[in-house]
Amino acid sequence: MNFPGAQKKVKTFWFTSTTLGILTILVFITLLISIIQENEQIFSLQPIMIANINIWKIKILDSNTATVLLVGLLTIFFIRKQLAYGLRPYLDYRCQQIGSSVYALDQFQKEKIFWSTSLSNVGLGLAIIKKAYYRVSFEKNIIGKYNTSLEVIDSMKKKGIVIGHDFDIIFFSEGWSLGSKEERRIFEIVMSKSIDIFCLDIKLEFEGILGDRYTKEIYCIPRHGIDFHSNTSNKIVLAK
Repeated sequence: MNFPGAQKKVKTFWFTSTTLGILTILVFITLLISIIQENEQIFSLQPIMIANINIWKIKILDSNTATVLLVGLLTIFFIRKQLAYGLRPYLDYRCQQIGSSVYALDQFQKEKIFWSTSLSNVGLGLAIIKKAYYRVSFEKNIIGKYNTSLEVIDSMKKKGIVIGHDFDIIFFSEGWSLGSKEERRIFEIVMSKSIDIFCLDIKLEFEGILGDRYTKEIYCIPRHGIDFHSNTSNKIVLAK
């Protein structure tokens, strides 16, 4: 597949959703019991089933109070779902050819053409990184497993591509965050070196302020390769 696709939701913060669900069920059961207690004669339960059961006479809530609580919990449940959508972070990225380096790679290179990847948060919520995985492959159509950033650096170095000289990349650590509508450049490489790489991917696990967790894959080097242009004003932008 040439593109990684949209981010995926992998986990919903269990405490809020589970707690609301349990409370809603309990209040609903309490409401049913209250209705039955207040209408024992209509249901014909008193003489047959519950005349001698003292615990049945314990009233937890009256039906009006239970109804108000049930409606309130359902309202909170739906508001929470709306907040989850409204405050959800949404990561996207773009790759392009550039003529200057924000990592100052151009001070080491006669060539002033670079390939870059920028990460942006187009959602309304803060994205907080929990884990990051990296992988690189130099052989066409061979994609390995995700590794640590250090293993990727070693693999690149063996091919004569040195970090801080030929390329640079963000090493995401837990707590690294990207605010709403914010964009940062996360990868740069000298164009002449980039053509030796089949794929360089980053997989991010991140969460929003409500605790829901997501994943997003980033293809820093496109699967279909890079179209080289000597004129840096002719930028290639790949929409994801």
